[in-house]
Amino acid sequence: MSRRCLSVTKDRFSYLPTIISDLEESASTTIDIPLIMESLRAEIATATGEQGREKQNIGVAVLMAGNKSGAFLEETHGFKHLAQDSVPVDFNSTFWVASCTKLMTTVATLQIVERGLVDLDEDITRVLHEWKDATVLTGFDDNGKPITKPTKNKMTLRQLLTHSSGISYDFMSPVIQKYREAVGLPALAPAGQTLAETSVVPLLYEPGEGWAYSYSIDWAGVVVERLGGYGRLEDYMSKNIWEPLGMTATSFRPKDREDIRSNLVEMLTRDETGQLKVEPNLSTKPRTYEYDAGGSGLYTKPSDYTKLLASLLRNNGLVLRKETVDMMFTPQLPDPKYLRAALKDIPYPFVYTMLHAHPQDLQWNCGFGGILNMEDIPGKRKKGTLCWTGLPNLLWWIDPTSNIYGMYATQIVPFGDVPTTDVFSHFEEAIYKEFAQK
Repeated sequence: MSRRCLSVTKDRFSYLPTIISDLEESASTTIDIPLIMESLRAEIATATGEQGREKQNIGVAVLMAGNKSGAFLEETHGFKHLAQDSVPVDFNSTFWVASCTKLMTTVATLQIVERGLVDLDEDITRVLHEWKDATVLTGFDDNGKPITKPTKNKMTLRQLLTHSSGISYDFMSPVIQKYREAVGLPALAPAGQTLAETSVVPLLYEPGEGWAYSYSIDWAGVVVERLGGYGRLEDYMSKNIWEPLGMTATSFRPKDREDIRSNLVEMLTRDETGQLKVEPNLSTKPRTYEYDAGGSGLYTKPSDYTKLLASLLRNNGLVLRKETVDMMFTPQLPDPKYLRAALKDIPYPFVYTMLHAHPQDLQWNCGFGGILNMEDIPGKRKKGTLCWTGLPNLLWWIDPTSNIYGMYATQIVPFGDVPTTDVFSHFEEAIYKEFAQK
């Protein structure tokens, strides 16, 4: 395990970071910080193999948390590779963060809204001509032929940012898989295709009249590329998000970044008995796209990513205006009934991780960049907390009321890994017990 030592001032909510690596070597050092989360640390040390690799049952765990004054917890646990001779994970280790990318693309999109280049509620097919003549899939005839009809509602940027546009993910929609097979396509879009080749199929529902997790934020990224003035999404974010925040190890293109590629944490999965093994198709080989995938394509290190979380919590104007950040934490679905119905249909354990181990029947809505819990969760986050996840079981949240942000980073697939999510839940509980403003 390695830990960044964070000195606490007398109000216990202002912190001055100094680095202590390799806790065992610094055991004789006096650390000016309360003894927090010790039982959790023991649990994580065992689960990540630090107390013996034979006991390991989850992947690495990088824990990050802070408030408006700065980070108050930064720790790494576990090993970069499953091999017995692996080096420990450290603060330079990099991760494929998958759908955690969506928050960053949302920020980029809201920046061009601030610049007046596009409106949240205009017909976005002005920019996305691929959806100009969109249809809605209404069913299949007796011969299995798809039945479609032209859309009657306009598709908007607000809908793209809240997964209410009608676009879907093929891997989450049996209906779309059936459609693809009916028209001679593979049920799941193969790797190496463009975004249009992957996702332009009939909509699942009229824009604004449903909810489905989807490629829609990838398309919001295309809007940024076409209007933002920097070409590819990588170049736009580099200038407008990463440089202002001091993010130096973040990219859509790890093949061009040896510093990112060489520090990747190995991707794990489980065998049929639940034992850990290396995921053969991802392992430490970067997942590559034919485009800068604004919904899932980023590689970064957690200490880079949490710079964005901290900036949004502070609402410090580095990437967005104050009123725009406030809007991110405001419910964007006029009626969340479609979202709530969709959540009830998402099976366990996928939904368990998706909702950060919180109940499906909680009051939920969508903000910009993630999902909002619309009621307090006892002992944990407050109403209005924005959160989301990434496919390899990464989780982040921002709780303005409690003045807390947090991130749990790991690399294990498939999504919905229960032992990992259980540990995250214990992490969140411990953070609120020790650090939440009462």
